[in-house]
Amino acid sequence: MEQFEPDRLSAAQLAAMRRSLTSGRGALTRRSLLRASGVGALTLGGLSTLAGCGIPPAKREGDAAAASDDHSAGEKEINFSNWTEYMDTSEDEKSRPTLEEFTKRTGIKVKYTEDINDNVEFFGKIRPQLAAGQDTGRGQVRGTPRRAPPQQPPGGAPKQVPPPVKLSTPPPQHNSTVVSLAIPPPPLAAVPPPARDLIVVTDWLAARIIRLGWAQKLDPAHLPHAYANLIPQFRTPDWDPGRSYSYPWTGIDTVIAYNEKATGGKKVDSVTQMLDDPSLKGRVGFLTEMRDSVGMTLLDQGKDPATFTTADFDEAIGRLQKGVDKNQIRRFTGNDYTSDLDKGDLAACLAWAGDIIQLQAGNPDIKYAIPAPGYITSSDNLLVPAKARHKANAEKLIDFYYEPEIAAQLAAYISYVCPVEGVKDELAKIDPALADNPLIVPDKAMAAKAHAFRSLTSEEETAYEEKFAKLIGA
Repeated sequence: MEQFEPDRLSAAQLAAMRRSLTSGRGALTRRSLLRASGVGALTLGGLSTLAGCGIPPAKREGDAAAASDDHSAGEKEINFSNWTEYMDTSEDEKSRPTLEEFTKRTGIKVKYTEDINDNVEFFGKIRPQLAAGQDTGRGQVRGTPRRAPPQQPPGGAPKQVPPPVKLSTPPPQHNSTVVSLAIPPPPLAAVPPPARDLIVVTDWLAARIIRLGWAQKLDPAHLPHAYANLIPQFRTPDWDPGRSYSYPWTGIDTVIAYNEKATGGKKVDSVTQMLDDPSLKGRVGFLTEMRDSVGMTLLDQGKDPATFTTADFDEAIGRLQKGVDKNQIRRFTGNDYTSDLDKGDLAACLAWAGDIIQLQAGNPDIKYAIPAPGYITSSDNLLVPAKARHKANAEKLIDFYYEPEIAAQLAAYISYVCPVEGVKDELAKIDPALADNPLIVPDKAMAAKAHAFRSLTSEEETAYEEKFAKLIGA
């Protein structure tokens, strides 16, 4: 089979990823930056290793992962890797109600691990294994390891491990000290790491994993609820048309947020207003995430983020540069915009919808607006990696979370965009305010304004990130 070198990350891409890890969405826990501290970014050496990794993958680009031997029928288990604070938890934080309900209903036990801190770091963990055609074991399992099993010699019985031999000084007298020496036991064997059956990654990484042939194609017969209940907003991403390999776990919307007290009661509802309104000068924030800041600017200029050209991109960069040159833009921020917006140091900024919900809970002056041309949306997505042992079990879990009642329990906890049709009525039973919040349950008007930033070629990503880095001074 033809081999090829996977896409290498350019210096500009690495810089963008560092920004994401230290101050962007990658630095957040997935439920609330207000509850979480920043996660550790990859070191320079770690990112360099990821960039230079030249292990040839097991598949050609564009091929699907070969179907693995599925052990779901005989092994009622799933190994599920997810982000932190991205699953509902009981009030005492000792259980995960929806996962327990799934096990009760199906008999399938879920080994749930919060071992994804950011996309780049996680991809660095699993890439060598996937490229070598191996499963995505998590590495050495912490805890008490099991001993190595008895060795079976050819044609004989298992070797017996002799008991410790006790040696004593002869013969011990009264009040004498007995010296005991024991032969050390045989070395402990490492516990075989469990292979991940289900992972959650952001759309750009999901696109890359699918393109490299490292995701298994899902069986629609196992996904009746997911197929029927996925909302139109997320049905046809250009990197996985028809959702053959992935289903959204949550959506991530980028909109405009403003502090009504800081604006003097004025509503801020367009990128043009953010860049041109003199009353906002020096108090406007844009994001260090290229797709969000440039995507929202493209929409404001009447361009479609799904089909834009390089000329369109350059025009958007130029528009933002003018905002920098005349000091209209205070700064480009990562997740730290929340503190500035809450205090009023930023009057208006681009913001992520999940953060707005959290901020509004403590500050009634925080408002948001959906610009008339629309907003940028992305998603975190469920994938079954190549060589997963329990694909059918994983598909059952995906489908389980597309039942509206279950989806409502999850949405009520994590407060991100729910991708499940019919969740509104079920969420209203839990919290009517959340059910009526279009940042969690988009209504038709809001969903119609959602736009995804198109997939980029490696060449485009390198060129665009270099231009954006120059703009923001990175």
